[in-house]
Amino acid sequence: MARQSMFAIGLAFFVLTTCWVGGSEAQGSSIHVDYYTPQFYVDRLVFFDEAGAPIYYEYDEAYTVPEDYALYRELEDHFIDNMDAYYEWFDDVGYRNLHYRRPLQSSYYQPLYYLDYPVFFKRDGRPYYYMDGVRHFISASDPLNRRLRRHYRRHKAEYRRWNHEYGRYYRWYQRPLYSDYYSPMYYDGYLVYYDDAGWPFYYMNGRKMRVKRSNRNYNRYASHYRDHRDNYRRWYRESGKKHHKYRRSSKNRRRLRNERAPRAVHGKITNRKERRHRKYRGKPGLRPSTGDRDRARERARERARDERRDKARQDARDKAREDRRDKAREDRDKAREDRRDKAREDRRDKAREDRRDKAREDRDKARQDARDKARDDRRDKARQDARDKARDDRRDKAQKDRREKAQKDRQDKAQKDRREKAKKDRQDKAQKDRREKAQKDRRDKAQKDRREKAQKDRRDKAQKDRREKAKKDRREKTRDRNPRSRPGDRARPGRSDKRDKKRDKKRDNKRDNKRKKRKNR
Repeated sequence: MARQSMFAIGLAFFVLTTCWVGGSEAQGSSIHVDYYTPQFYVDRLVFFDEAGAPIYYEYDEAYTVPEDYALYRELEDHFIDNMDAYYEWFDDVGYRNLHYRRPLQSSYYQPLYYLDYPVFFKRDGRPYYYMDGVRHFISASDPLNRRLRRHYRRHKAEYRRWNHEYGRYYRWYQRPLYSDYYSPMYYDGYLVYYDDAGWPFYYMNGRKMRVKRSNRNYNRYASHYRDHRDNYRRWYRESGKKHHKYRRSSKNRRRLRNERAPRAVHGKITNRKERRHRKYRGKPGLRPSTGDRDRARERARERARDERRDKARQDARDKAREDRRDKAREDRDKAREDRRDKAREDRRDKAREDRRDKAREDRDKARQDARDKARDDRRDKARQDARDKARDDRRDKAQKDRREKAQKDRQDKAQKDRREKAKKDRQDKAQKDRREKAQKDRRDKAQKDRREKAQKDRRDKAQKDRREKAKKDRREKTRDRNPRSRPGDRARPGRSDKRDKKRDKKRDNKRDNKRKKRKNR
């Protein structure tokens, strides 16, 4: 039973993981289409309301893009120029990706953060960050200053490339605090926390402040805690308790008035304008005055009149859009018929046009490559330049390399054969020289040994003869000096004989030492 339960749990985990990964990949890859280019506000996907104002979504809430955003006018112009394509894109894929976020880091560089803002660097390495579009330099006395400067020195080229491609879009970016399992609530930009009983509160200037029950979103905060109690506790234990001083920037607190998440109705965005009125919280037994009821009726009439006017405008927009769609559909049908009629002529001219287009594209590509190469040479380091140049050279000279490859291989082979032959000849000659030298050395050594041996033999023989002669002379001299000795008696050695022997021994030792020194030299 235990094995079956473990197998079921593992199978369920595998299915959930597969679905999650597939969904995330589908979301990330489905926002791009051929007929429309989606726009971004920092890392959030930009949508447009009925008036053409750019908005984005966070926590199922719609927020207007701040007008002080550097690309705000470009977003408005983009909507005016691509209105029909935007509506079609929203009907196809846009409404499924309200919470899509573009990744901040690239494959070659990952930025650092300071107070949840991405860190930028001056050319001399001074770190700074943007808060609501305003630049703030990090103090030199800050403990992170040295670490940030060291990071810039190590990744200077990668940072400059990232800053040129992505950095200018993230001057209004602030890293979110939510995780993949929990998204916190906010009260006037402050993070909302809960005590053990589920009462919501927040921190303002280090002081613990409770959310009042009279707040119109109080029930929403309370129900949020009841629905996500376990996930909230986990989030608070891992990262929430570290951000008591956190407050969202002012651009994230500009919520679109009376706006909720949009719905796709007849191929357009319809914002549900439902006004939230506070309930009457007067004292028990009291009722609103007659004037209040009259003002309420007047506001109701105004709301009804505004709704009718908005509905008429919406109907007019829908009709105009439908007319544009019908006209576009007719134009597409007509173009399809024209293409069918001219298919034979297109087949004849296709080869020639393809060659012309290919030549033009190659020429434009070569010019663009030259411009990119010059710009990269000024901006990037020598290492990146070498890589780009090698890649461009390989791309431009691929055809030439294929033609010259056979000739180069033959030349390399012939040169290699010549080198190997010369190397082999040198090796053979060296080996032959070593053999002859060794043979000659052995012959000279043997001859020298024979000569030294013969010389030594002659010297030893002459020395022996001299010793015997000297010995014989001493004996005869001693015999003549001792008249009392009879013929045939052996003369006893005297003091002179001992001196002679000592002198002869000393002379022999000296001669042997000289011979050894000569031999060693």
